[in-house]
Formats: sequence, C-alpha cells, structure tokens
Amino acid sequence: MKKFKMYDIPYFDTFYDYVKYLSDTHGDKPGISQFDRKGELTVHTYKEMGDDVFGLARALRVAGLEGAHIAIAGENSYDWLVSFLAINCAGAVAVTIDTEQPDDTIRTLIHRADVTAAFASPTFLPICRPLLDDGTLKYLIPMATDEGEVNFRTLCEKGKAMDMPVGDNLRPEMNSSIVFTSGTTSASKPVLLTQHNILVNATESVVIARGTQDLFSPLPLYHTYGLNSTVMGNMINGIQITINGDLKTMLRDMKLSKAPTIAAVPLMVEAMYKGMMKGVADAGMTDKVNKLIKINKFLARFHMSFMKSKLLSIKEKGGLGTLNQCVVGGAHISRELSDTLDVLGIKVLQGYGITECSPLISVNSMTSCENGSVGHVVPSCQVRFVDGEILIKGPNVMQCYYKDPELTAQAFDADGWFCTGDLGYMDKNGFLYITGRKKNLIVCKNGNKVSPEMLEALIAPLPLVKEVLVSGTSGGDATDDVKVVASICPDPQATEGMSSYEILEGLQKEIDVINKNLPSYQQIQMINIREKEFEKTASKKIKRNTV
Repeated sequence: MKKFKMYDIPYFDTFYDYVKYLSDTHGDKPGISQFDRKGELTVHTYKEMGDDVFGLARALRVAGLEGAHIAIAGENSYDWLVSFLAINCAGAVAVTIDTEQPDDTIRTLIHRADVTAAFASPTFLPICRPLLDDGTLKYLIPMATDEGEVNFRTLCEKGKAMDMPVGDNLRPEMNSSIVFTSGTTSASKPVLLTQHNILVNATESVVIARGTQDLFSPLPLYHTYGLNSTVMGNMINGIQITINGDLKTMLRDMKLSKAPTIAAVPLMVEAMYKGMMKGVADAGMTDKVNKLIKINKFLARFHMSFMKSKLLSIKEKGGLGTLNQCVVGGAHISRELSDTLDVLGIKVLQGYGITECSPLISVNSMTSCENGSVGHVVPSCQVRFVDGEILIKGPNVMQCYYKDPELTAQAFDADGWFCTGDLGYMDKNGFLYITGRKKNLIVCKNGNKVSPEMLEALIAPLPLVKEVLVSGTSGGDATDDVKVVASICPDPQATEGMSSYEILEGLQKEIDVINKNLPSYQQIQMINIREKEFEKTASKKIKRNTV
C-alpha cells in the first residue's frame, strides 16, 4: 500500500485543553468571521473567542447547568459556536438542533434529548418559548441579540468577572453532544458523542488534509461535518474561517471573503459550476470551453496543460477567481465534475463521514488525492468490509443512540464494529471508494444489483439537470421485474423557454449517451420530470423515503 503524508497536529483530552490551545497559540489572529445581510464583516480573534467561551462556561456552571442537556437552536453564528464550546467546557451536553425542521419537530427533538436549557437566536426564540412556559425548559438564553437582562453576551461578561477555574471537572469520556442524524432513509436518530469522540476526530480531520488557507464554510454548524470536521478541525491550524448563516447570501459572501478554500456539499459545488458555465453559455462560448476542458483533461494524465490561462480566466469571470481548493463531503460528487474543476484550477478533496463516527472516516489531501475516491482512512480508524458493507472501529465511533439500546444494538455487529450501511472497497493504494448505500440498492430480476448513487453521479452534471434521484420501479410482466428510473428536476435557468417535450427530449439524448457506456441492467429505462425540488436533509442530501 502506498504511503501518504500525515501532518503533526496536536490531540486534545478535553474541550478546555482545545480552547486554551486555540487562545494561547493563535491569540490575536483573526479566527471566526461573518458577513451580515448588508455585507459588512465582523471578525473575532482566537483570544476573544477563548475569553468568551470560558466566561460563558463559568456562568453556566454557576447556574447549576453542569451535566445538563443544553440545546442550541439558531443559524450559523459566532454566538452559536461559542455556545457549543462553552457548554462542553462547563461539563454539560450540547444538543445541536437542525433548524431546517418544522417548528413542532424542533420542539420534539428538544423533548427527545431531555433538554433543560436552550440557546436560541431571535428567529427561534418564539419556537422555544412554549417549552419555557410549560416547564420543559428551565432557561431560555437569547443569542445574537440584546433582548432581556440575561442573554448570550451578558452571561459571557458576567462569567469573565468570576474568579473560578474552568475545565477542572472535565474528562475525555464525558458526554459532549447529542446530534440528530440527517435521516435520508429513516427518522432522525439521536447520536451521543463524547468529548474524546469529537476532539480526536477534529484533529484527524486535518492530519491528512491539513488546512493552511483561509476557509469559507456555508455548512450548518448543527451538523457534525460543518462543526467538527470543518470549523473545529481547521481552527487548530489558526486560519481565518468565514461562516455563512444564510444560503441566500452564500455566493456573495464567498466572493467577499476571497477565501481560497471552501467546504461544501456536492449540491453546492454543482450549483457553483453550473452558474459559471451559464456565464460561458451567455457569452456563446460553450463549445469552445468544453473542447478546451476536454483537451486539458487528456493532457492532465501526462501532467501537461494547454491554454491554462484561458481556463483560469473563465474561473475568474465566473466569480470563482480566488478559489483553488474545495473540500466536499455529505454525499458523493462525480469524478467527471472533480476532473473538470481540476483543470479549472480548483482541487476537489472529497471525504467520507457519518454522524455516528463524529463524522470523519476518510479524506483526500493535496499531496495524495484520487478523484472518485473518498481518500485515505484517518489514522485511529479501522475499516473492514463484510459483503461489501463498510464497518468501522475507533475512538471516533459514537457511544450509542440516546435512550435507544435496541437501535444501538442493531448498529453494531457481534464483534463491536459499527455497521455504516454504506457499500465500498479499498484499492491497493489505500484509497477508499463508496459504491452506494446498502438500503438503496436496486435488485433486478436476474439478481444483478444497481447502485442508484453511481447513476446519479453520472446524471447530476448534465446541463439540463438541477437534481436527480434514481430508483427502481416494477415493470414488465413479472412482479419482480424492475426498471431503473431517473426522476429529474430540470434546471430552470438552463431550460428557460423550453417546452416540457423539449426538456424531456434533451434529457433523453444526454441519457442515451450515458447508457451506451453501461451494461444493460444498469441503463436508465425511464425518465420522470419533476416540477418541484426534492425534500432534503440538513446536508442537502435528498430524502429518499419521502419520494
């Protein structure tokens, strides 16, 4: 197996050790940044963050919340991040709430996690107040506002004035957080993670793919990918991280930040690329640019390029001028798109994780990358394959599903390996590949199995496609005869002015080209056109169980 480079990054026993390291080591360096709706930038240094975290942690302990379950409900913000770190430094348990859920679901998640206190942004204060009124919550603490005598800022300042230690009550095995899974094929599950789970994984997210450039992250902090792997991991290296709390301003904020690295999910990357190519189409240069990209993809095999400056100018005009690195997780990104972005000067580093593993399992790096793979497995993680399914052991694996021993037992095999439900393999050079989801496999009449994710990755980059989901449906004379169907939501910009028939005809021509390179049992046999986008999880994966 080929060796790959690993960087010397410190590990931490507790959240106190982690925050103290950030404050002492990086001090007055700019840490967390955010643009408001008007496009004005606020920057917080690492020392400022450390002071706020320890101040808030003291205030929480004085309030008797050590060991309590404390929810955080709000958009991405500096206050959100400090609240999470402070809850852990106080020895309490952070419950990260998926704020894209309906109001009743948010209240249900808070009940399921036995929450007694909550931080909430102005948007979510009205949703949480009924829980304060009925006695579920003992405290409701406003974030990002001066509302009330007791709020995030007043507690930070009160705690800073206290003469009491921080971190003396912490142990690595203490519970850190309850995070609800995305729930693409089933109801959300409450994953219980320890301080050790999260801190090991945060470090190992940059042991292989070390972050040294300013980073822009539109990923939700309530998701382990956005928080643990992206923000917490990269803060160890002392870089400036610009977070985005509003997808409506994502592209604007990304350009304003001028960050050379972005952390994203495939849907975001596809949207960025299609936006750039729309500009190319408007200029009447689609054929020339596609030809130039094709030539450079071929030359890249020999470490050569042709008219590279022209490709870079296309990226510049498309609003992606400063971007040279894109870390992608949450779902599979096609190799075709990764190769295309490569020749445009944007290196795609795909990783693989699952909430139950804190979440990172593997990742590519700038020094060892294979497009199409999800990279090398992080150092402390063990991987084995049983009937193609990926099984995991390591210090990043969850303790349990909170208050659900039966579901927890189902998630592990007899030897204590966590069963991911994902299918894959590892090549001779140690690169891990994901081929699909065990539950999603389409089983044909003759026993052949089709991975819908593999087909979706081929269809998603097509110009006319905004979103796609592949599934199997009964067809033919026998009840077990299955047809492979692609349900497609067309891109409204690319199909502007086209009739439904013209859209279907255009898609059929493109899918006919894809089918030519596939065995007959994998070929798309039907196309369904959707008028509405698919319902999605927090990480922008389509909820298959609702389709």
